[in-house]
Amino acid sequence: MAALALLGACGKSPAPAAPSHHGASVIRVLYRDGHDSMVLTFPRDGARMANDECHVALLIDGKTGAARRLSANEAKARTRTMQLSGATPGECQASP
Repeated sequence: MAALALLGACGKSPAPAAPSHHGASVIRVLYRDGHDSMVLTFPRDGARMANDECHVALLIDGKTGAARRLSANEAKARTRTMQLSGATPGECQASP
């Protein structure tokens, strides 16, 4: 009897998935100082910034090229000490 109940569930529609930010249009903003670079990614449509791998702030070490994530507070503080260098449109891409 349990097998029949499971079979009946196969035809049901799946639950709606949470909205994905992948494929969403973004603006990537580059800041620089005398040593490092910082990349911030913002939604182009003015929506609230998602807390996902696409929208994470990254600091790129100028000497080694190594990148590390920054907290929102650290990124905000660095925008005060770094110079805006450029911005480019793009899209979030799903991770493989």
